[in-house]
Amino acid sequence: MNRKNKEKRTVRLATIHFEASPEQLHMIDRAAKLLGKERSEFMREAACDRAQSVILDQVLFNLDAVRLRTFNAMLDAPLAPNTGLERLKTVRAPWHKNSEA
Repeated sequence: MNRKNKEKRTVRLATIHFEASPEQLHMIDRAAKLLGKERSEFMREAACDRAQSVILDQVLFNLDAVRLRTFNAMLDAPLAPNTGLERLKTVRAPWHKNSEA
């Protein structure tokens, strides 16, 4: 097989089956239609978006014992005074300036 033929080979796709209530199916079809997509394409994108979100929400810290204690101490330490934030909390919101409350 020459190089061009190897590059043209198609990737075999896996099939995923699942059950959905009629209401869920209707909602999925409605959303897919709103985006101008077929149900399969919409489901694949939605599942991949959710999977990516879950994966990106995972955070891993590789710390030795000393650095872990230091990190935990920083998290547990009281917050330093923030005069700018305190001043901001006393300012009335522009959308409330003309109203009484």
